[in-house]
Amino acid sequence: SLWARLGGPTPGPTLGLTLGKAREVLHRDWSVAAEELLAARVYRSRIDLAQGLRDTAAWYRAAGWLR
Repeated sequence: SLWARLGGPTPGPTLGLTLGKAREVLHRDWSVAAEELLAARVYRSRIDLAQGLRDTAAWYRAAGWLR
């Protein structure tokens, strides 16, 4: 990274987020119009988003990737 080339301290583990990856994540093809969503009778997530984010953050903390 530019920071490393300038002699900055090396950060801890990274997720590899680059400008290219940010563009990929934010691309319009990652969304769907409401009328195209699967009906709950076809698919229902076992874990809701809030719980999934909490579980993920807890895992990252336990692995030492977050403080």
